[in-house]
Amino acid sequence: MHFPRAGSFLPILFVLLLLSLEDTPVWAGEGLFEEMPVVLSATRLRQSVRDAPISMTVIDRQMIEASGFTEIPDLMRLVPGFVVDYDSGHLPVTGYHMLHDRYVRHQQVLIDGRSVYTPILGGVPWVDLPITLDDIERIEVVRGPNAASYGSNSFMGVINIITRDSALDRGTSVKTNIGDNGLREGFLRYGNNLGDMDYVFSFGYREDHGFKKRHDSKEVKMVTFRGDYQVNNRDSLIFQMGYNGGTRQEDNSIRPDEYPDYERQVNSQYQQVRWIRALPDYGELRLQYYRTAINEEKDYITNDQNYDTERHDLELQHTFNVGEKVRVAWGGSYRRDRSESDYFVIEQAPEYINIGRVFANMEYRHSRNLVINGGLMIEDNDLAGVDYLPRLGINYHLSPRDTVRASVSRATREPVLTEEYPYLDDILPGGFYWENDVEPEYITAYELGYLTETRDGAINADLKLFYEDVTDLILYDDSAPDGTYWFNNFDDVAIKGLEAQITLRPSDRARVHIAFSRTSIDSTNVAKASAYDRAAPRNSLSILGMWQFKNNYSGSLGFYKKDGHKNLAVENDTYKPYKRVDMRLAKKFGARSRQQELAVVVQNVFDEVQESRLHNFPERRFYVSYKLDFE
Repeated sequence: MHFPRAGSFLPILFVLLLLSLEDTPVWAGEGLFEEMPVVLSATRLRQSVRDAPISMTVIDRQMIEASGFTEIPDLMRLVPGFVVDYDSGHLPVTGYHMLHDRYVRHQQVLIDGRSVYTPILGGVPWVDLPITLDDIERIEVVRGPNAASYGSNSFMGVINIITRDSALDRGTSVKTNIGDNGLREGFLRYGNNLGDMDYVFSFGYREDHGFKKRHDSKEVKMVTFRGDYQVNNRDSLIFQMGYNGGTRQEDNSIRPDEYPDYERQVNSQYQQVRWIRALPDYGELRLQYYRTAINEEKDYITNDQNYDTERHDLELQHTFNVGEKVRVAWGGSYRRDRSESDYFVIEQAPEYINIGRVFANMEYRHSRNLVINGGLMIEDNDLAGVDYLPRLGINYHLSPRDTVRASVSRATREPVLTEEYPYLDDILPGGFYWENDVEPEYITAYELGYLTETRDGAINADLKLFYEDVTDLILYDDSAPDGTYWFNNFDDVAIKGLEAQITLRPSDRARVHIAFSRTSIDSTNVAKASAYDRAAPRNSLSILGMWQFKNNYSGSLGFYKKDGHKNLAVENDTYKPYKRVDMRLAKKFGARSRQQELAVVVQNVFDEVQESRLHNFPERRFYVSYKLDFE
């Protein structure tokens, strides 16, 4: 498909910006001004970000739509300190402060409180998750360790994805995205109510050709269901389930002559139920159970690289007030992970891993200006034993618009099965040597923050200084003369820097989100494969501008820039500095009972392309999106 030169879009955008200055009405409820967000993910207590003990970023529905992104990890470009990359067209990865390899194991990802961190390989299989962007109401990102709330693997950060309440989706919604690189996406959502239960069904189909020089296309089919049942004026039940299945093409761009192209089949599913009882004085009792399962089959050379994982998790949480100054969220959980693979782990590996947790978080409002948050998680893990994971935060409100925050927290990352019981003899030349004495990784993080807002709310800023002491990092070493690999706790890392998050609201129809980070990493780099000191760009910047124009037009402009950093999988391959510009223009039309939207999106407008041994930088992509909502 042929496109006009990227520069020709700029006059059009300029004209639209001028039109947006006219005082014309917009669709009800679609203004871009909002109050200071309230978050749940920092301490499990409902808090303003001014009272949270750790820095937060909230990506709301408007930002999700305005970004024009089609993959959830790309949204992390809007968060200070996060690095986003692609190992292949269907393997997006994102990490906070470090991005070392394709299995980003240093952060926790939750969907409605359900952990999607995989127990056998680690990391998050983003494309394999039964969720679409249209399912998401908002994403709360905890920028820092949060093991006191969510346990091990909430190591450097937590991404908590919160889906839409069923009551928000009445009627039928149809959406399609069609564009370059074989992008074909179709989504259908239907919501209604049956007595006291609101429910929504969601169906999705996604495919694209991956990157130009790779054998990495994907085909994804998914279906989800959510039902919100109001039992009485105190009790509610939420039922959720979903399935994702499809084919992913695989290659080896590093050594293409040694390993042939192949395909893998993935099936992922979950079931979840939550019971919530409202208690007096804004207290709450919450009981949650979920099951997740992933099955992967692939024929790789002469071996079947198959694996099955299944997780059962039961959690009880009690939230209550003690007088007028103290709020507490405490509880416990039990998790059992089952993993089977004849290829990735040795026969001695346990089939089941049990994890027990007890946690408590307390907010103490000492005075009008001083808020103290304390938290502790005690976790017993079959692989690593018992850990005590504390956090302490102090927030002082200098004025109704200015807050200083200081916190210290400790977290751990437990080894996954492929690190504790590795096999993988046919992937690497010398095979893996099993030591079976890999210890957890640990981090102690210190944060000093300042939050401020102008009197009229037009400017909101969140500044953060941080220092993170990371010890006993787990990775493989290949320095043995016979070429043998083994996992061990080789490296220590010190990470320090500055982050800034600024929101500008010049009017109720204009909003600009700015995220900046400056990161410095000092590493021992004992193992040859580590190179942690180059695992993140020193400087990164993202700007997303959103405007509501007259006649129900809307537009957005995204700018993303980062310094060079280490390639995901190649020791001596470093990405050069990179910048990218995305544009989106949309028009809503039709009656309220039959509302339509047509959007045009151009990603990487100026066709900035980097060549690396992975060949996985996107070229300019154009796609058209059409959405129809009707009752």
